[in-house]
Amino acid sequence: MIRPVARDDLLRLAGTPLVVAAVGGGLLLQGAPGAVALAGGAIAGVLPLAAMRRRRPGAPDADDPTAIEEIDRLRRRGWRVVHAAPTPQGTVRHALIGPGGALAAVTHGQSGRVSGRSLPRRRLAAVEADRVRLESAVGPPAGAIVVVGRGFMPGPERVAGVDVVPVRSLADHLAARGEVMGADEVEEAWRAVAGAG
Repeated sequence: MIRPVARDDLLRLAGTPLVVAAVGGGLLLQGAPGAVALAGGAIAGVLPLAAMRRRRPGAPDADDPTAIEEIDRLRRRGWRVVHAAPTPQGTVRHALIGPGGALAAVTHGQSGRVSGRSLPRRRLAAVEADRVRLESAVGPPAGAIVVVGRGFMPGPERVAGVDVVPVRSLADHLAARGEVMGADEVEEAWRAVAGAG
């Protein structure tokens, strides 16, 4: 369950309020973006974000675990992912920064058939608000995307300026955006959002 610590994890925890708990001979520091497990004063690893979810699946604003896992896999494709990204205007649920640009993301999970038009308005409003927050940190333009985990959605749709994408199409959808940002721009934007810059 615990994976090795990456530099990104430590940078995301910097400046984040932490909850400290004793866990079997070690400590667990839990912040918004992740949890760091300490064993004997040394960092043992980081718990995946999905393991920390407190909301029950299916709750109106709960993240879809399948969508979160797929978002995290984008790191293998050159994307920087920051969960609970701090910005001057507030927190962005999930910031995706990579070759295809800077995107604010929210997840959506519901059983049955899903379409962009059937999404609750609060989901579209939430991702639009996150897009504005992300843009305040990295500059325009930033995009908005809803990643649909559970449920059946035939393919990506665009609704009110927001991309609504089934989880199985996420990587291909982002690749189709082409290269909007170079490696240096990705790094600069990521540092602005991760609080390292």
